[in-house]
Amino acid sequence: MVKFQLLADQVEARLRQLSSDSPEVRRAVDAFARVLRTRIQMGFRTGRSPSGAAWKPLNPFFRVGQPLRDTGRLYGSIQARRVGDAVLVGTNLRTPDGHHSLGAIHQFGATVEPMEGPGQTYRGRLLGPIRTASKGTIFLKRAVIPARPFMPMDATGRVNLPPSWAQSALQAMARALELPA
Repeated sequence: MVKFQLLADQVEARLRQLSSDSPEVRRAVDAFARVLRTRIQMGFRTGRSPSGAAWKPLNPFFRVGQPLRDTGRLYGSIQARRVGDAVLVGTNLRTPDGHHSLGAIHQFGATVEPMEGPGQTYRGRLLGPIRTASKGTIFLKRAVIPARPFMPMDATGRVNLPPSWAQSALQAMARALELPA
């Protein structure tokens, strides 16, 4: 812990010496962003939240495999980029109707009810004895999607970097600033 704090102090001191638009600061912030994106994507590959908790498994009636990995769209949409001396991390994917953030639904969980009609259409691989309108299509009155956190944030949306993430990001910034690690 002492070594981590010393490195944090060195990075902070070096950043204070530089202007926020200097190439060194840009490299350091870009390095921080890359670490966050990589860590988030590692969570997708392992099926775990940033805190290390396993995601709730899929309902085998609808799909087998790993949660949030069916098409790879959400995984591939994760972006982390520098905006000035800050980092923006997230996804811009929306539900098919465009009304909701797909990332927020999976991060926090949701109950999805059809906006109109008798039920929501869900297309997927059916593995259980569910009444279908046609092969591969079912109608749901309500779908409960459990929270499967992939972003390092708490329930209020505040960033909450796990210590191992913070240490990796700090080390990447120190390398970008050419500090001894």
